[in-house]
Amino acid sequence: IAAFLFFVLNGRIFWPIAFVAIAGSLCGNWIGSGMVLSRADTIVVPVFRVVLILLMVKCGWDLFG
Repeated sequence: IAAFLFFVLNGRIFWPIAFVAIAGSLCGNWIGSGMVLSRADTIVVPVFRVVLILLMVKCGWDLFG
């Protein structure tokens, strides 16, 4: 909230792009929460596992590569 107020008060927000970003965020959150509630076992768990494996590979690459 503090960063938002800082940028608003200093006129640093380009509102047309901000409104598009807000709309996209709201749609993504709505779709994502619907998927979690309706298809957690078939979509969310496998995606979570893939992302976790990719994160572990990246961390290993950064540490040893």
